[in-house]
Amino acid sequence: MMLRLSSLALLLLLTACAVPLPEPAPASLPDSPAAEAPGQDAPMAQEERQVDASAPVAAAPGEAAKPKARRSAPAAAASSAPPPPPPADLDKQPIEELVIKPSSVTGFWRLTASRTIDVDIGLFSGVHIRYGGEIRDRNICWLQQKGRSFDAICASGNALKSAEGSVDDDSMTMRWWVGAATIIFSGKFTEAEKVTGGFSGGVVGMSVTGDVPATFTKLPTPAAAPADAPERPSAALVRLVWEDVRRGALTEGRYEGSAVKRVNQGMPKEIAAETPRQMIYLGEILIRWRKEQRETLQDVYLVRTDAGRRLCRVSVNPQGQVIDFNCLPLPPGEG
Repeated sequence: MMLRLSSLALLLLLTACAVPLPEPAPASLPDSPAAEAPGQDAPMAQEERQVDASAPVAAAPGEAAKPKARRSAPAAAASSAPPPPPPADLDKQPIEELVIKPSSVTGFWRLTASRTIDVDIGLFSGVHIRYGGEIRDRNICWLQQKGRSFDAICASGNALKSAEGSVDDDSMTMRWWVGAATIIFSGKFTEAEKVTGGFSGGVVGMSVTGDVPATFTKLPTPAAAPADAPERPSAALVRLVWEDVRRGALTEGRYEGSAVKRVNQGMPKEIAAETPRQMIYLGEILIRWRKEQRETLQDVYLVRTDAGRRLCRVSVNPQGQVIDFNCLPLPPGEG
């Protein structure tokens, strides 16, 4: 009995003298800022935090559960930058143009000018040109360049069938001589193979009248039509006229009125002695006869013979009769 009381007394004594243990510190949150150093202000949080009541955090014994901290939603996107100003009006900006002319003007060129061009040539008064009407193809010329100069042979006209010219980096000039007077074309290359300018008249090479608008355009290198291509009606007529002149007798009914005289003047007998081997159509030109107040449409051909190249034109009336015919020799060339 005494032993039991002594054991009970000892248990009570130990319980009364027990020292309480310190409480464990709560675990730090992953995002909590670093502990403040003694004597220093706590650093400002880099991000704002807000409470989420739906996610409580375990609390120390005797304390209520604390809500879990979470990152704030990202700040609203910055307002979009204003659109860039519209580009400046391109029509008001200066435009530069570079024209590259052909290395040589040698070849066939088509002259485009007013439908009506009347020329008065006086020994002392010079050349006066009157013009008007729609723009039409008025002539086809062969140009042969030699250095900075060239010679020209043209299908239309007698006085204007041959010319001299010169060419430089950006312009071209041609002169037809009619006694002491001249008809002058001058223009600039506005495209690689196009010269835009005008005609003027002059005396001894000097211009004395204003420009008549005109354009020269270089034609592609002539090529024979495919064998199965239909031939223009005027091509067969060229061969018939050629044969008539060669045998020295024009077939009756084939020619209209004054055409007989024009054929005799326009077809040299030395050319008529040759035989056409190939005919290549170059284009149609308008020829106006001032005295007769008449216009004719004429087909222009490059005719190759064994002796060389010829530039020929022919005009036909609605009845199929020849109105005009002319052939000129061309210098040797690839065209």
